[in-house]
Amino acid sequence: MRAQDVACAPERDSDDIAAALSPPKEAQNAIAALLFAAWGGNLKEVEAKLAAGVSPNVMDANGFTPLIRAAMGGHRQVRVLKELGGRD
Repeated sequence: MRAQDVACAPERDSDDIAAALSPPKEAQNAIAALLFAAWGGNLKEVEAKLAAGVSPNVMDANGFTPLIRAAMGGHRQVRVLKELGGRD
């Protein structure tokens, strides 16, 4: 088989690829809410997001998990994340 005979996939814009790999907007909002709640020490909101199925292992753009964000905010009570399966 010659290289000329191989059909190539159409070129894709990097924005198209990023959109295809990104979670739906609703999931992004839930992830952001969990990270923000952990950072702010809002234990009830953290528990609600975890109960709704948001993974305690999600990471923000800097690679920080909710547990790390909680520690950065000085919120020890959010350690419930570790008990619920956080990997940190």
